[in-house]
Amino acid sequence: PARGRSPAAEDGIYRDAAGRPAEDGFFRFAPWREIIMRSKWLLSAFAVALILPTPWAAQAFECPKHFDAAEDAIDAASDAMIGLKTDLHMIRGHMLLDDAKMLLGSAEHNHAKPQNEFDHARAIGKAEAAKGYAVAALIYYKKFGTKQ
Repeated sequence: PARGRSPAAEDGIYRDAAGRPAEDGFFRFAPWREIIMRSKWLLSAFAVALILPTPWAAQAFECPKHFDAAEDAIDAASDAMIGLKTDLHMIRGHMLLDDAKMLLGSAEHNHAKPQNEFDHARAIGKAEAAKGYAVAALIYYKKFGTKQ
C-alpha cells in the first residue's frame, strides 16, 4: 500500500505485513490505532452503563453519616458552652448553636421527604453547614470561655 494510507484502503481487506489477508474476528487484524479506538469505545460504554447511575443511588445512604457527624459536633459544642464569660457571649454562642440545630432539622426534613435526588444533595450540604456552625460555636467558646 502507498505511504500514509490504511492497509484496507485499496480493496477493503485488512492485510498483515506480509500481504496475507487477515482472519475474520472481532478485530480482524486491524492496525493498533484502530484496535485502541475500538477498545476505548467499548470501555466507555461499560463505564457509562455501570458508573453513571451509582452516585445518585449512593447519596441517599450518605445522608445519615453526615447527620451523625453534625449531631456529634453540636453535642460537643453544647457541652462546652457552659462557662462563657458574659451574657452577650452566651447569647452569641447559643445563636451559632441554634443555627446549627435549625440547619440539621432542615437537612433531616429534606432527607425524609425528598422530591428528587437534588433534595438528598441539599440535605448533605445542610448537614455539613450545621457541622460548620457547631464548630464555629466551639471555637467561639475556646476564645471567650472560662475554665470551671
